[in-house]
Amino acid sequence: MEKRNDTTTNRGDSKKSQQQGVENIDFTPNGEFFTYKQWREVLSLVQKYKMKAQLTTNAGLLNEQDIKDAVDLGISHIAVSIDSVNYDVYRIVRKPASKQAFENAIYAPILFKQYGDTRSVRGGGHLYVQVQFTEQFNETTKARKELEDLLSFYQPHKLNQISVNKMFVTTKEGVRYKDCSKEIPKYVVGTCKSYGGSYLIQTDGSVLGCCGEFYFYPQLKDKIPNIFKQSLEECKKQSDSLYLNNPIFIDYCKHCSLYAVNNEEVLERKFIHNGYFAMQYATQTRYFVIPEYLATLREDILLFMYEKGYVGEIKGFVNKT
Repeated sequence: MEKRNDTTTNRGDSKKSQQQGVENIDFTPNGEFFTYKQWREVLSLVQKYKMKAQLTTNAGLLNEQDIKDAVDLGISHIAVSIDSVNYDVYRIVRKPASKQAFENAIYAPILFKQYGDTRSVRGGGHLYVQVQFTEQFNETTKARKELEDLLSFYQPHKLNQISVNKMFVTTKEGVRYKDCSKEIPKYVVGTCKSYGGSYLIQTDGSVLGCCGEFYFYPQLKDKIPNIFKQSLEECKKQSDSLYLNNPIFIDYCKHCSLYAVNNEEVLERKFIHNGYFAMQYATQTRYFVIPEYLATLREDILLFMYEKGYVGEIKGFVNKT
């Protein structure tokens, strides 16, 4: 059984998911998990059946107690989408946007890291804390300045990763990244690495096979499998059949830049930037904070150490001691 994601919240379905080999549940690529009032019960079920819970959130609804509860309920990975660490920009990008929601959002990654580290010391497992930022270049947002402000804001708090993503647009034809010159290779049916292994379950029970399908699945209507009407295994088989045989599905895949990204995502360069080690790809750049005990080294020496894997070895040694 492949590792899969499942957002089923029914107690019986959660047990079935575990029995069928589900190891990771991701809440959620599309939508805000914390608008669901019973989110604590959901995470408790995941914890009860010893599966891993990963969360993506804009964090605007979270107070400190919410964050502590989520950490105590065993989440393994939290990705917080941050629009800006400057309120004047935040309220333009995200609407509606109160000052409280803004403060909740920007401080959430810091609190997740703080409580996650405490949990780890208690033997409760490591929590990976990630910030996601999408570049929006225009006169209002001034994305490059926003990025530098964001990196500076979070640098002292040693988050596990900051991901800077290029903006993409969705149309009836497919998903396209803006400001990305990478060409989509010729599509071969059944070869997209975005598909399979992680199935998306919508609140109405619809089961989707990839993130791209989210943007066009209503066109498939009653062909979409539903977890409330079928078993998880039956949903998987029906979804796979659509991916391999349905002309609407296949035509969308041919124009989807997610196909290009996940089949030929090439590391373009590595570099050191303002206290971070960075890895640049066509559609995103990932930033990792440099440990304080290495921060005084020359950038060329640091880069050499990262490229050779020495930094990882040093981190492991320091953690053991």
